[in-house]
Amino acid sequence: MRIVLRERREPDAELIGLAVGGLAALVGFVWLRWLHLPVSKGVLCGTLDLPCPFCGGTRTAALLLGGQWLAAFTMNPLVVLGGAAAVLWMVYAFVTVVCAGRRVRVVNVSASEARWLRMAVVMTLAANWAYVWWSGG
Repeated sequence: MRIVLRERREPDAELIGLAVGGLAALVGFVWLRWLHLPVSKGVLCGTLDLPCPFCGGTRTAALLLGGQWLAAFTMNPLVVLGGAAAVLWMVYAFVTVVCAGRRVRVVNVSASEARWLRMAVVMTLAANWAYVWWSGG
């Protein structure tokens, strides 16, 4: 696996991600902080009364927007870490688009590296699901 810098090619993933992510963040902010609209339970939690790995994600986002970082991390750590990664990626995308810089790409991923990455994602989701279930969702 190698990480390389490449010139911009179409479609511009950074510009698309920045636009979609920015719009989603704006809608979420307005929904949670200004309008105080209700949120519904997910399908898994609503029908089987089992929390999903992202159960409490909306409440976690609301806590983050309210500045209660520790409470948000306690509620669902994966949502907090995913949100932090998304913010970092959006900063990278903004700088790359505005400065017309080179794009970072991961190339030449071997089959064994891809398998280990998939296993790491599945294990992370399973660990977070166990934590959410244990903590009461």
